[in-house]
Amino acid sequence: MVITLGELIVEFASNEIDCGLKKITTFSGPYPSGAPAIFIDQASKVGAKTKIYGSVGNDMFGESLVNRLRNDGVDTTEIQKLEGISTGTAHVSYFSDRSRVFIFHIEGSAADQVTLSSLPKEPFILHISGASLGIDSVRKNLLDLCSYTIRNGGKICCDPNIRKELSIARKEIKKILIKVLEQSEIIMPSMEDLELLYPNLTTEQSCYALLNNEKTNMIVLKMGERGVKLITKNEEIKSPSYVVNEIDPTGAGDCFCGTFVGMMDIGYDTQTALEYANAAGALHVTNQGGMENNPTIKEIEQFIKNN
Repeated sequence: MVITLGELIVEFASNEIDCGLKKITTFSGPYPSGAPAIFIDQASKVGAKTKIYGSVGNDMFGESLVNRLRNDGVDTTEIQKLEGISTGTAHVSYFSDRSRVFIFHIEGSAADQVTLSSLPKEPFILHISGASLGIDSVRKNLLDLCSYTIRNGGKICCDPNIRKELSIARKEIKKILIKVLEQSEIIMPSMEDLELLYPNLTTEQSCYALLNNEKTNMIVLKMGERGVKLITKNEEIKSPSYVVNEIDPTGAGDCFCGTFVGMMDIGYDTQTALEYANAAGALHVTNQGGMENNPTIKEIEQFIKNN
């Protein structure tokens, strides 16, 4: 079983490149989103048993989020619907150089009112998105859940997913993130994450620094156009990138992680999980919206066959 906890939001994406969220323009959305939600939705779509802990407002945004997750097979019984408080939102704008800027509306929304209850008795895989650690009220529950997972004989996997917009006290958050990474068996960083975590080390040195953690036995490195690489103390496995027409990169990393962890949970070998996760991430960026192109196993296999 795979579980996660964190922010549940809907996202609006500007239709105009280079507007920078500074001018009047048109937007698409609301798209069901939030890094933990995109991850767990994808883990479910590849066949894993899944559950998410989070909160939404008792409004139409919240309804769209819960319905999407439930329809894709996620156990949503621990998502709270709060009265008198709205579902969290995010706005994103893209630039010609393929960078992007976010404005999150999480503080004071339902997204930062997450609580823990009815935890599974059997061991499970806990996935942590580093972005969620940047939300004060969510962070405590995530750290409590980390402790419970280890006591209960479970495993932790972590996508550092460092978002400056959600990490106000960055030095403090970095220290907490490093402690979480030390407890994680699987770490799935991007190149940008490694640069922020270890600014004075090369990519290879950063990966092996993480592998020096007592519990860590696998690094799954997301390298964008250079593909992905799985690194253990004994081997390296590479999977090259796919050439696709990129529409929206938001959520691609979460889709990748959800595919990899979900497939590992249901018994696939690491190389197959890596290859399918790589393909899923590429397929994901070909449509607008955080969950809109989360693929099933059959869709991933068809994509691999066609590419």
